Amino acid sequence: MSSKEIKIDTELASTTLVKKLKARGGIIKTHLIGQIGKNFNIDNNPISLKDLLAEAYGIIHAAQDLIGGKVITLECENIKPLIEYYEQHGFKTIPVINDTGTDLVTMYIVTKHE
Repeated sequence: MSSKEIKIDTELASTTLVKKLKARGGIIKTHLIGQIGKNFNIDNNPISLKDLLAEAYGIIHAAQDLIGGKVITLECENIKPLIEYYEQHGFKTIPVINDTGTDLVTMYIVTKHE
């Protein structure tokens, strides 16, 4: 996990989204969750995405208390079932200006942590 600034593609994002995320110049500060994965080498692994996100949110909420921020992002491969899986957990896709040369999709969720 890390803090990251991402640049929203304001030509593709709605004005409402830009305002909701408090983008300044199209840039938002986010807490990035990296490399979420389940170890399928363990038979009957009971860990779910919900469990992994709960752990990540706990750490991010502690970081938010220290440095602020309300947006959490992750990047995933552009695979429809994977995107739909994250959407089931509240994430939405966000159009960003990608300067890394990858085909990853950026997804976000706004936390309700106070």
